[in-house]
Amino acid sequence: EELERPALVVRSNGIAYHLPPGPMSAQVDINGFFATTRLRYTYVNPTDVYLQATFVHPMPERGAVDALRLQIGDRTIEGFVQETQKAQATFEQAKREGKIAAVSHQLRPDLFSTAVANIPPGGNVVIEFGIRETLSYENEGFNYRLPLAVNPRFTPPMAMSGPEPTALASSAETHAASLESEIK
Repeated sequence: EELERPALVVRSNGIAYHLPPGPMSAQVDINGFFATTRLRYTYVNPTDVYLQATFVHPMPERGAVDALRLQIGDRTIEGFVQETQKAQATFEQAKREGKIAAVSHQLRPDLFSTAVANIPPGGNVVIEFGIRETLSYENEGFNYRLPLAVNPRFTPPMAMSGPEPTALASSAETHAASLESEIK
């Protein structure tokens, strides 16, 4: 299915559910041709069971994630870079052992995801990450865009086969957001 916005998604019986969002904040520093953006999202596990979820967020086309931190309950996870297969194996082992763990992947140039294992019942999930990007310069000005919507991918009708995509089930959602910027 296609997501429309950043979300922490849990799958159960073939249906994707969005965890309730909390506050979102962004801090943007622009210095010449470069922008550094720090984003913070908060979600809650409203259930009485441990959950496995996936956070999906759009990326600027010329951006790269340069930092990742998750806070789940009283545990903080600092991201670091590993080879893909090793990172996935480390994540799967921690997940099997019942530990809180996370692993991130770039799904396509404008989209990345982070799988999160063992979110405790009633627990808050705070996801913080940084994006660095080179800005384009057009018409005597720099262009900066903070993507907060996931761009749909076009699939020609002839290419679609199999069952219809599953719709996302979600409660009414609102986001409290703040934006802070500094241009140098």
